[in-house]
Amino acid sequence: MGLGNIVRFMKDRYVTPERDFVAEDYRHSDFGRMYGWWVLLDGIRVASLEYRCYLEEPVHMYAVTALHETFFRIDLDPEKWASPKLSVQSQYAMDYSQQGLQMAAVGDELIVVQNLYVPENYYAQKHRSVTDLHEKLLAKAERNTDRENDQQVNQVLEDSDEINKAELTSVAAENSKDRILG
Repeated sequence: MGLGNIVRFMKDRYVTPERDFVAEDYRHSDFGRMYGWWVLLDGIRVASLEYRCYLEEPVHMYAVTALHETFFRIDLDPEKWASPKLSVQSQYAMDYSQQGLQMAAVGDELIVVQNLYVPENYYAQKHRSVTDLHEKLLAKAERNTDRENDQQVNQVLEDSDEINKAELTSVAAENSKDRILG
């Protein structure tokens, strides 16, 4: 598969198609929940929440992974998670965060959370930025492909010019030889 074919494949696959891919993806990601969340305490990432499952609307289960020792100041205490000092930030739509969280611990590493999702406008904004990045990368790949194709065409022309010169020299030598002998 040539580089031009790869560029066309990438465009067909990743550039926004006619259907509403953003809304479809938003629903499939359970409204942004499946990408996970960062837990921030006073602006410091102290834990991550990894999506586990849907229980019932609006309750979902997450695995908690401590990333910083200050996490243990809040641990899995629901009162401390409701504090305005604690916020959760989407790992997908990093511009979106929510303060205070209604949660309950389920064992030592799992929590259930109520009403935690990425609003659709934040999700769509992030999708547009990813699409813009893909389009820039594809445009760059196309320019590189065009440059490579131009170099290949120029090389073929140079090679054919040299072949033609060699053939002309050979024909001229034969003609000179025929005149001398003839």
